[in-house]
Amino acid sequence: MTIAKNAQSSFLNGRSGLFRILSLMGIMLVVGAAASTEAAAQTPGSRFQQIMDDSRFTADLGFEFRGFPSKPLYDGQEDHAASIMTDVEWYLDVGRHRILLNPYARLDASDSRRSHVDFREAYWQYAGSTFEVRAGLAKVFWGVTESNHLVDIINQTDAIESPDGEDKLGQPMIQASWIFGQATLDTFVMPFFRERTFPGQEGRLRTPFLTEKGEAFRQDRIDLGARMFVTMGMVDVGVSAFHGTSREPVFGLNPATASFELDYPTITQLGLDLLAIRGEWIFKSETIYRSGYLSRFLATTTGFEYTFSNFRNIGWDLGGLAEYHFDGRDEVDFAGQSFRLSSLEHDVFGGARLAFNDAQSSEMLAGAVVDVISGEHFVLVEASRRVSQRMKAEAEVRAFRNTTPDGMFHFLRDDSFAQLSLVYYF
Repeated sequence: MTIAKNAQSSFLNGRSGLFRILSLMGIMLVVGAAASTEAAAQTPGSRFQQIMDDSRFTADLGFEFRGFPSKPLYDGQEDHAASIMTDVEWYLDVGRHRILLNPYARLDASDSRRSHVDFREAYWQYAGSTFEVRAGLAKVFWGVTESNHLVDIINQTDAIESPDGEDKLGQPMIQASWIFGQATLDTFVMPFFRERTFPGQEGRLRTPFLTEKGEAFRQDRIDLGARMFVTMGMVDVGVSAFHGTSREPVFGLNPATASFELDYPTITQLGLDLLAIRGEWIFKSETIYRSGYLSRFLATTTGFEYTFSNFRNIGWDLGGLAEYHFDGRDEVDFAGQSFRLSSLEHDVFGGARLAFNDAQSSEMLAGAVVDVISGEHFVLVEASRRVSQRMKAEAEVRAFRNTTPDGMFHFLRDDSFAQLSLVYYF
């Protein structure tokens, strides 16, 4: 598979991206100054005291240890990994204005690329009675299903944090929202694209080939998105549209250098998500139609969750989950072999969620995703429990089993792991 290089030079792309970031920062500074002026005019006392009264600060400090029972595939990798992280959030509310800063940092002993500092969010927001606007670095979540979020496309995945795709990078954006009774319309202008982050050479859960940040090919463009969300009784409906740079990279071979490279093609995506509650049942569905790369295709995730409240009269809530995945995108040929572009072509997910409803907020989720054609599957177990007023323990197990050479999990076949985390809340 050959990737065509972008005609624009990397210098021009970088300069344009920097200009857009500075523009967003300028917007935040202007509106932040306006909010501060409003606070000084309406509230007696010093401006510093006003900021202290209206601001809130939280911080998490965590330790994480991963153990890998299988030998690593690549030189330099280890059978364990340890890291520390901190997640800080500070926000200031002044009237209808909010300024939020959310820096994040991780230091990893095994993977230098996993050691990083980032802003998850840094934005200004104005909230009126029926209109809201937000500018800066923010996170937005779309979707309702448990095992896959097809419609969730605004933010880029942070793959060095976790392989489950739940962790996201902040997206530079200008968001405007209108509220119409039971409906909300969100619109997005995204002037800068963030590449997906991957583990480094020494890291586990890495791809067979490495790419450096900034070397991927993509068009330098402004992305657009919109979503209408409507609540009708016990039914929630979301209709979304996106046009711009795909958040999913495509791996390809550059014949000139005989090396692997990344491509982020331009796509158009239409999405529909549904959630309906009837008694103890919750029905969920996400469907997308995407065009712009290799072919047009339809993908869907549909399922349900049923909760046994006060299971066996012991105070526990036990929920059963089941979802079916279909992805209609075509396979691609590389070096005489076919590869799938999606890991969820024809798959089923089954699992259970257990809430102990105790003073320690103990919870557990267990399940497995199985390819009904090849038998390839992975198993996951997640559990958490507060061990003190300010500390929580979290455990996680992920196992990749029966992988096939053309499957999406084949490169993770020796990277099953167990993880323990301790998080302290300030």
